[in-house]
Amino acid sequence: MTNNAVDRLFPPRPPEPVPGCAVCARLDCTRRAAQAAEDHSRVIDCNIGLRAHGRH
Repeated sequence: MTNNAVDRLFPPRPPEPVPGCAVCARLDCTRRAAQAAEDHSRVIDCNIGLRAHGRH
């Protein structure tokens, strides 16, 4: 990722869970619930967890 002004306007897409992975599925479920509750901090935590775990 570059560090110019346009890139800061468009954050990276949310990570996708790996199909068939129970850990990814749990994080995705938690993230969806957090989105519904407008708990943005929890959504970010789940995104971080998915990015870290998604390197299968």
